[in-house]
Amino acid sequence: MNLHPQDGLLLAGLVVSLVGIRASVALCSRATGLRGSETNAVWKWIPTGLLLGVVFAADLPPERIGWRLYPPVEFLGYVVAGVAALVCVNVLLQVVVASVASGRLSVGGRRQSSSGQSTSDGGLTGILFVAVTAGVTEEISFRGYAIETLLRFTNNLPLAGLLSAVAFTLAHHRRSGRWISTAQIGGLAVVLTVLYLWTRSLPVVAVVHTLFDAIGLVAKRNR
Repeated sequence: MNLHPQDGLLLAGLVVSLVGIRASVALCSRATGLRGSETNAVWKWIPTGLLLGVVFAADLPPERIGWRLYPPVEFLGYVVAGVAALVCVNVLLQVVVASVASGRLSVGGRRQSSSGQSTSDGGLTGILFVAVTAGVTEEISFRGYAIETLLRFTNNLPLAGLLSAVAFTLAHHRRSGRWISTAQIGGLAVVLTVLYLWTRSLPVVAVVHTLFDAIGLVAKRNR
């Protein structure tokens, strides 16, 4: 593989895209002592800003991070299909989680709980901020930049998608807590990754991710 002068910059950006969000939240929370969903959402914009800086410095076209738009009706169809798929997968995984929590399945003799989305400490404004931040920053990092950059260096789209999904799942592991929650996040990561590979559109997956998180957060708030 012949490396171009800008490849070092792109590889640095790839590292940021795969581990930057988790590292930023952990380091900034520890340094400032500020924690909470809205605060963590602020920290997510730091690596996203760095990635956009890499895109600008490398003079990459918007398509290089998945900026592809569809006609409104087609775009809406992809969004509806994506949200529906995420909801269905989440419901199926919740059944497994409920079985574990009720003791019908044995997981090391301990009961575990999980959540497929972040939680928000505030009202509807906080929910909107957390959901939009997750949809935009995480999709730029794990789908738009990571998949397209991995594809550039591996020339293997399924492998690029797999590595991206694994990185997304691991990035949420500590927040999710136990193994069943991580498996649940992994299922959602697969859906989002497949949707991106299908559409190659960052706006589509960002909107789907945002709507799914917003629906989940509002549902939890109203319980």
